[in-house]
Amino acid sequence: MNLTELLVLASKNELSERTAIEHAESYDLTLVQFANLFALALAQSYREQRYDFAFCDNAANWLFGFMTGETFLASNNNTLPSPAYDVYLAFDAGEYHHRGDDKDIIAEEKYTKPLILEILSRQYV
Repeated sequence: MNLTELLVLASKNELSERTAIEHAESYDLTLVQFANLFALALAQSYREQRYDFAFCDNAANWLFGFMTGETFLASNNNTLPSPAYDVYLAFDAGEYHHRGDDKDIIAEEKYTKPLILEILSRQYV
């Protein structure tokens, strides 16, 4: 199974933790490396408009659940890695109307898109 297939399953909340862990292991990735690669692929796909906001938001929510699971946290000293957590927060910010915004403001446009562009502009090694 490739990363694109994992993104699709995650967007439907059909990606199991076991499948994600097995994918990471098969590529000799730590769970943090997997989470970060998953998040950056999601962000890149969103920027390139391969997937819409709802798809990406669902996949980001899956990622957050994965990163806050016992197995992931135990593997990472109970921390949430960047950029994975940043990507989750970017999509989370587009989910709701923010206090102080005019009623015609679209949260995805105001918050998610610029945050994703900023995340993707960083250099990750």
